[in-house]
Amino acid sequence: EALDISPSYLNLLEHNQRPLTVPLLLRLGNSFDIDMKSFAEDDSPALMTELSEVFADP
Repeated sequence: EALDISPSYLNLLEHNQRPLTVPLLLRLGNSFDIDMKSFAEDDSPALMTELSEVFADP
């Protein structure tokens, strides 16, 4: 319910039948209090700035 997707769509995501979009990834992060920076292997300041800009842009 918090993600505003249907159970069938969730099933497709779980079975790699649909891509995980940035908006959905952001909703997941917000719903489960996940720091998006944890998805980056490289923690350089430039990458963190770029990721913040990408994830902030709707």
